[in-house]
Amino acid sequence: MSVPRDTPYGPVDVVAAWLRANDIDPNDVPIEGPITIEQGRIHYAALLRNEAGHRHEDRATGRAAREERTAPLVVKPPANMRVGARAPLQPSAEDIAHWLRDPANHAAIMVVLRREARTDPAWLRGELRHAQRAGELTTRDVLR
Repeated sequence: MSVPRDTPYGPVDVVAAWLRANDIDPNDVPIEGPITIEQGRIHYAALLRNEAGHRHEDRATGRAAREERTAPLVVKPPANMRVGARAPLQPSAEDIAHWLRDPANHAAIMVVLRREARTDPAWLRGELRHAQRAGELTTRDVLR
């Protein structure tokens, strides 16, 4: 597998050098980030590793587990890097789908759906109809 030359933040070598200058191991930062700066601190996602140094897998998503970390901003990013203000970390649609499919989460999902049904049943029916039309939900899914 080839190493990408660019990241959403700029060239890989430039981003890696900047991370190292700020005492962050670039091997622990996913290529897609997120990396943001706020109030003199760098906020970034870090890949978690087990005792053997291998990436720890998140059972819910099947992908490398991550945690949000911060580090002091010692060296400002160079001009050819694009690092913006911090936005809240949000799970991807794929992460949400994995979480929804995990049987361990079904009880929590049912609690939320029951609350939504009591609060606004028309909204919930509309959302379920939309998901079914889009092929994201089948009758079998509903009956599980």
